[in-house]
Amino acid sequence: MNSSFPEPQRKLRINFFHRCIRIPNPIYPLQLNRYLKHQISQQDKYDQLKLNNSTKAVVFILPGKQVISGGILSIFTICEFTRTILSDYQVLMVTEPGRFTYASLNWFSNQERIIRWELFINSFTNLSELIIHIPEYLSNSFFDNISPNDRTKLLKIPSLRINILNQNPQLMPTPKAIEPLFKLTKKITQTLAFKDKKIQELSNKYRMPITALLSYIDLTHWQPIPYELKSKRILLSPDINNYSKRILKLLKLELPEYEVEVIHRMTFEDYMRKVQDSFAVISLGEGYDGYLLQPAYVGTLSFAVYNDIFFPSKKFLRLRNIFSTYDQLLEDIVGRIVFFAAKKSNYYETIDQLKEMDKDHSKEELMSRLNAYYQEVYDCYPNRS
Repeated sequence: MNSSFPEPQRKLRINFFHRCIRIPNPIYPLQLNRYLKHQISQQDKYDQLKLNNSTKAVVFILPGKQVISGGILSIFTICEFTRTILSDYQVLMVTEPGRFTYASLNWFSNQERIIRWELFINSFTNLSELIIHIPEYLSNSFFDNISPNDRTKLLKIPSLRINILNQNPQLMPTPKAIEPLFKLTKKITQTLAFKDKKIQELSNKYRMPITALLSYIDLTHWQPIPYELKSKRILLSPDINNYSKRILKLLKLELPEYEVEVIHRMTFEDYMRKVQDSFAVISLGEGYDGYLLQPAYVGTLSFAVYNDIFFPSKKFLRLRNIFSTYDQLLEDIVGRIVFFAAKKSNYYETIDQLKEMDKDHSKEELMSRLNAYYQEVYDCYPNRS
């Protein structure tokens, strides 16, 4: 829908004497104005009658600027499942309050029509029930970013629920920072996209019910490519940390027969085709994420560094593709790749072991938990003080 009008970039990437450098885009303001006008005109063509006549709605708030991430894919899946569970509700994707918006996302296959906050809040005039899902990093600014008039409209809705989509605990604001949300409603919950052994403590800390909604992405139509036909390619996640440059340099130096590529600004379909065809993928971010788990389901080996925040259990350290620290990864990654390249059975045995340990990311589990959430049945509740 917006493929002919890509989101403009503040900086341009150019090749200069075989080096890629980024320079300020001199016409960015002009491009941005044209882009936003086009997005708004697309949104204004959507069926307004459905919005005006709806009495019950569920809204998923998205970033104002397009973001390529597993978190966005997860939100889209939850949105899709919500439509199945709450078939008599209007279920919408809405960009966060502010200037920036877009009418659709085209970096992965979907038919979602996305509207801006202003259009949503001004169109729904008959709501008796509203559930708003807010990403964790917006939960401390949402109240201030909506107008006083918007707040008045929300307060008039008889049944208003707000849920914080906590997909990354490192981005979750403090309890004090999200207190303004309670001015809109007392019905505030939190859903976790990860397993937290201290979930009850978290519920007490934030004074709200919490339930886990572990992400699921349907990969059943992506078939594995046989080991013998895979390209000698190693993919690295785009995450930047203190080790990423050294790992990239090491792999290129010690394994010259392999193409080493950092995943960058590609559609999900192009990314999955690369993963299918590659020998290995290395996650340099959360670790227990899509860069570790998705390759396994298309028959590609993946590596990651363990951490207590995202991995559900220390048992994952038993796997040959999971390192205890980044220093260990630097020391052993070349040897491990040589080991797996030498014997096909070792390669697939490790993939199968990872899949066996990942039992929580399933369609049935997410659907069941999401259904319970909408019935206001949660994993835990805050203790009464």
